[in-house]
Amino acid sequence: MEAIDWKNQVESLVATTNLPVFSPIAEEFIQAFSAAILKDQSLKKYPEVISLGYWLRKSNIQKIKQAFSDKNKHSLVVSRGVALVYAPANIDTIFVYTWVISLLAGNATIIRVSNRQSEQFKILINSINLLLSSSIYNEIRKRILIIHYPHDQLITEWLSQRCHIRVIWGGDNTIQMIRQSMLAPIATEMVFPDRTACSMICATAIKDLKENEMIRLAEKFFNDTLFFHQKACSSPKLVVWVGTDEDIYIAKNRFWQYFQQIIKKKEYALASANHMERLTLGFYYATLKQVKEISNHDFELPLRILVGKLDSPLREANRGTGLFLEYHTEHISELSSLLQDKDQTITYFGFTKAQLGEFAQSLSGRKVDRIVPIGQALDFSSIWDGYDMLSYFTREIQLNV
Repeated sequence: MEAIDWKNQVESLVATTNLPVFSPIAEEFIQAFSAAILKDQSLKKYPEVISLGYWLRKSNIQKIKQAFSDKNKHSLVVSRGVALVYAPANIDTIFVYTWVISLLAGNATIIRVSNRQSEQFKILINSINLLLSSSIYNEIRKRILIIHYPHDQLITEWLSQRCHIRVIWGGDNTIQMIRQSMLAPIATEMVFPDRTACSMICATAIKDLKENEMIRLAEKFFNDTLFFHQKACSSPKLVVWVGTDEDIYIAKNRFWQYFQQIIKKKEYALASANHMERLTLGFYYATLKQVKEISNHDFELPLRILVGKLDSPLREANRGTGLFLEYHTEHISELSSLLQDKDQTITYFGFTKAQLGEFAQSLSGRKVDRIVPIGQALDFSSIWDGYDMLSYFTREIQLNV
C-alpha cells in the first residue's frame, strides 16, 4: 500500500463519527467473531486463541457491560474518539482484546502490529477480514485499521497527533521510544511496560491435597508459566513458599514432582537456544552468594534456584524458559517488603481472602496490580495493570439540567 493511500485511510477513519458505548452492532460483531474462532478447527491447537474466543462470548461481554453500567449509572459516558494501539510482538491475542474493549467503548481504532506474525495471528486476521467483508459490519469496518510499519518516528508522530488515546504494549525501551513522539495536548495514554510476576504458596495447604487435586494444581501452574515459556508479564518466575522449614521441604518436593509429571505428559519442549539460555543462567546463579541451592543439577526442567535474599538484579536476570527462583518465608507479611514496583501479578494457593486482603493493604508504592489464584495468571481482564481500560477508552460529559 502506498503511503498516500495509507494516510488517506487514516484520515478517513479519524473523520468517522463515534459509535455509542456498547453499541448493538459492536456487540453483534463480537459475538460473530467469537463464534468464528470457536468453530475454526485450525485454531484448536492454540489454547490462547480458544481462550480469547470464550472471553468474547456474549455472557462475558454482558458481565463487562453490566459492571460498566453499574459504575456509570449516574453519568453520561461517550467514546473518547480515536485510539492508537501499539500491540506487543510476544502475545498474538493482545491486539484483539485491546481492540474489542476500544470497540465496545465506541472508538475508531488504529492498531500497529509487529512484522513477526505467527500462524495464529494470520488466522485471526483472516477471520476478521472475512467478517468485515460483509456489508452487515460496514460501521465496524470504517472504524478499524490494522497496520504495520518499520520503527519510524515520523510515522509515529503523524499518527500520535491524530489520536485521542494512545495504548502502548511493550517493554520499557519500546515505550520510551514511542513516547518521543508527542501526543496532541488533548490526548491521553495507557502504557503497559515490563512487569514481573511471582507465585505465593502456603506449604501446609500443599501437604493436605489429594492426588487428583495436586494434578489439577500442577496443570494450572504449568498453564500460568510454561504456556508462553514464562515470557508473559503475568507468568511467575519466582515462587515464594510460606511456612516452616519442615512443611516447606515436604510441600516443595511434592509440588515439583507433580509439576515434572505434567511437563512430561504435555511433552513440553523448548528450542535449543532456550535450553542454552537456561543453562547459562544456571551457571550465572551458581556464582552468586545469595544462592543457597540449585535443584536439578542436570539442568532438566524445571531448573530451580533457592535464594536466601531477593533483590532486583537477581530477579531481572531470570529470563524464564523453565527456570524458577524460590524463596522461603514463615510469614506472608515479609513478602510485601521484598516486592518491587515492577511486580504486576501474584498467583496464590492456600491463603484466605482475609489474609490476602491484609497483605494487599500492606503493599507500598506501585507494587502489584493483580492477586489471583494459581491458574488465572494469563486470564485477561478489562482491568489490567491498574487501568480500568473501559474508563480510559471513554470520557464523561458533564450534563447539568
